[in-house]
Amino acid sequence: MSLSHRIRRLAAPAVALTLALTAASGAPAAARDPVQQVRAAPAAAAPAAQPVAGPKPIVAAPKPVKPAAPAQPKAAKKGTTAVVTWKAPKDNGSRITGYVVTPYRNGEKAEPRTFDAGKTSRKLTLPSAKGTWTFTVAARNAAGTGPASRRSAPPGCSPCPARRPSARSPPT
Repeated sequence: MSLSHRIRRLAAPAVALTLALTAASGAPAAARDPVQQVRAAPAAAAPAAQPVAGPKPIVAAPKPVKPAAPAQPKAAKKGTTAVVTWKAPKDNGSRITGYVVTPYRNGEKAEPRTFDAGKTSRKLTLPSAKGTWTFTVAARNAAGTGPASRRSAPPGCSPCPARRPSARSPPT
């Protein structure tokens, strides 16, 4: 049912009542009541019509907003299987309906995977065990897909130093 049809359907009884009260209060009391016309008694003043409250205006629901970015995910990998875990972000007023996990191999984006919102930890099968894998996670709701998280640290590297000292070079 369209919005205009709903408004007309809700407003019709109030409009009919308003018209009836307006018509009834506009005529003198003697004209409204034939018994009053026969009697010679003076007519009492007609009571003032009370305003009829119409239906409440329909206010549109606020437009949904995309969810926030999840915190940086954590990843673990064994062979071609990786497990990515993250914390659910703020939904910004619209329930989170799913997540998009994007793997990166040696910094190159691979095919994103879409999951429902049931869990915040997912197992992925990677196309190759070789290379350094990192992952981002983005949440999805009625407004669309929000921003992606920061990339995870490579699996097995928690936390990863910017530079690992080698046995040959002295620590700085």
